[in-house]
Amino acid sequence: METRLLGAEETGAVLPLVKDKIEDTLYQQIVEDYRQQILVIFGIFDEQRVCGVSALKKDGQVLLVYVMENCRRRGVGSILLWSMYRYCAAVFRVPVISVLSPSEMTVFFRKLGMQTEGMHMSESGQEGREGDAKIRLVMQVQPETPASPLNSKTPVIIAVVVGVIAVCLVIFGVAAATKRIFLELQESALEQLPYGLEEEGGFYGEGEDPGLEGFPDAGGDYESVEDSTTGMAAVPSYIDEDLSYEITDQSYDYTDNEKETTVITFQVGYPEVTGLSSKKVEKKVNDAIRSCAMETVDKIYINPSEEIKETVLSSQTPMLANLVESKVTYATDGLICVMFSDASYQGGPEYFDETMRACTINLESGEVYELSDIMELSDSFVEAWITGMQKETGKNAFLTELSLKELQKLLSGKEESGIYDVEFFLDRDGIEIGLNFNYPPEDPHDLGYSWVTAPFSYKEIKQYISDKEFWNLLG
Repeated sequence: METRLLGAEETGAVLPLVKDKIEDTLYQQIVEDYRQQILVIFGIFDEQRVCGVSALKKDGQVLLVYVMENCRRRGVGSILLWSMYRYCAAVFRVPVISVLSPSEMTVFFRKLGMQTEGMHMSESGQEGREGDAKIRLVMQVQPETPASPLNSKTPVIIAVVVGVIAVCLVIFGVAAATKRIFLELQESALEQLPYGLEEEGGFYGEGEDPGLEGFPDAGGDYESVEDSTTGMAAVPSYIDEDLSYEITDQSYDYTDNEKETTVITFQVGYPEVTGLSSKKVEKKVNDAIRSCAMETVDKIYINPSEEIKETVLSSQTPMLANLVESKVTYATDGLICVMFSDASYQGGPEYFDETMRACTINLESGEVYELSDIMELSDSFVEAWITGMQKETGKNAFLTELSLKELQKLLSGKEESGIYDVEFFLDRDGIEIGLNFNYPPEDPHDLGYSWVTAPFSYKEIKQYISDKEFWNLLG
């Protein structure tokens, strides 16, 4: 599934799909606010099918979260809320995200980490009339520093911010709410809710009349959307136009609806390659990609360690949850590189983790490359790399706990502390080489980063390469 901010044309096609499912006054407000460019629309798509739509005002007020019936129990609503939260933090820069909820549904939003602020009355002012009184719920927003699209000189840095637990409750909250709330609510209460949790939706572009003439072009305030892109979404991909094989999106989606005491939900996206000349190599390639995508699910659910089992047993809110998004950052006939952004609860809300990882694979042999396979880890390279890492963070003390020899050992994959994980990926502009960080609590060297990479252009990296055969596979 793909989540994206909708432009005028898509909004005109998607929004009418929920017109008959919500109050007419709410629908008209969304249309008018969009025309005035004080509101943005998000959509989630499974290929051409609309799975969900949401509306967010510039002041941080959520007007709509609607999930199509045949897409429920897949975390669609939680992803929409997560997308709006991040947009509030990085673009709108508002202190809170808020929603006006019917009183019957306040428990639902509280489960997502929102707090009750007060009562909102309709113009009639008659508290107690069905549909008149609504509860305003809010969640504090931790601002993010806007970043430009990545280039060869821009870092890929994800900072672990204060309040990340509350944020990530939004990511996976729908699974918990499904278990603990939906079974408790009456059908009549759900029918009053304008968030589309129980209504049947439609499909994108299937003969629906947009009925939204006069929408502004995707310009004005919306021109800044791409410029605000950060993280994996901002990595500039290179995909050869004449690939001899196909790349399709796949996903592993699982929610355990049987367990009443533990939330278990996984949404793992990954690409699949088809059409390679060797079916044996094709299977090897796809197995490697899927294995990389499923790394956290394997760690916390399929083959959990005793430590993971203990965290589940010790947490007051046991939770095993994983959201993985993927992006092909480089693809030629001989090589593919896939990047993954991974957020997870590894036992409960207090055990949150966020990582980046990537796999780079030879499509002729199925070999998965390690950094030491393709780079000469000389003193000069390590010095250039650590200088780049410190430049990207703006902190000269970054990684100074390690000596040059320790850094060489780390980059060669021989570091055994478990604190650092080496990752690299190729993109349009060059290669990014960096680390995931797993510092223990209260470690003085932990500067608050989940992962950091240092960029090298292809020209800059040339002097350090060790495997010319690998580099010859690049387009």
